[in-house]
Amino acid sequence: MSNAIVDKIRNANTFLILTHRRPDGDAISSALAIYWYLISIKKLPQNIDIVIPNYAEELSFIFGNVAPLKEPFLINYDLAIIVDSAEFNFIKGKEYLKLAKESICIDHHAKKEYYADYNCVEVDASSCTCVIYKLFHECNNLYFLRCIGIGILSDTNNLVLNTTFEAKNFLNELTMKGVDIGFISNCLSMISERTKQLIDLVIKRGKFYNNKIWCSYILQKDLYPKEKSLELINIKLIIQEVQKKINYETLVLICEKENGELKASMRTFNSSVNLLKICNKLLTEGKAVKGGGHSYSVGLTMVGNCDNLFKIVTSELEKYN
Repeated sequence: MSNAIVDKIRNANTFLILTHRRPDGDAISSALAIYWYLISIKKLPQNIDIVIPNYAEELSFIFGNVAPLKEPFLINYDLAIIVDSAEFNFIKGKEYLKLAKESICIDHHAKKEYYADYNCVEVDASSCTCVIYKLFHECNNLYFLRCIGIGILSDTNNLVLNTTFEAKNFLNELTMKGVDIGFISNCLSMISERTKQLIDLVIKRGKFYNNKIWCSYILQKDLYPKEKSLELINIKLIIQEVQKKINYETLVLICEKENGELKASMRTFNSSVNLLKICNKLLTEGKAVKGGGHSYSVGLTMVGNCDNLFKIVTSELEKYN
């Protein structure tokens, strides 16, 4: 399948690149890695549209001099390439897929059924950029390689979470090819004043359940008007900074959405805990509206209030303790 995907890309001329809502560092760098790969094989920049309407301030460094679009510019495309989103409903701009003749999904999130015409999904990969690097390993464009490193460091919280031997090996290769991994790590760790405020708020509100499960929340009333969609909130960075200050085994951070639903981001360092299994169980039981991720990291959406959500989730987590 990987050869078929590479052939499809090489034979196409116009491209639409999409990723998921509230894009993190791996999502953005995956989209940019695809862009720079296309440039490296002589595709024309004006024939490549990257649609990423909103993203957290700290992640703007990833784009460099490439400007993402809020909506497509071209009226049709040979290929739509979706990165870091094997779940159709999570795609930002999924309505634009009808503009493309065919679609390709590249990801590392598990899904029983895939929506794209061609799929390259490796659930054991540390990041989506790891999958992209394996697909286009011959590409030595420095901007492409830099994006691969950003995605790996972003999705492993700077090598703290789910760092596979493969990911470490890729970072070593990138270093030998001229990528400054230390600089990228520093960029991903830079925190805006606004994010610092939210981190302080989250830590102030946090509390432990059963001494191992740390829970906190952000409500709509805590946010500025432009932040209420949550797309400008760097949830991953908030969790990363909380991890440095709070010694937790498992974390649950709830963010209230504009429609009143609750988005829970969960992380665990307990290898016996399978968060994806818990997420799927809650979905099957109708206790969660949607969700997905990995055994060590998931996001799920529920209705109700924070206390009820904490009670439901922690009761499942405590079965492992």
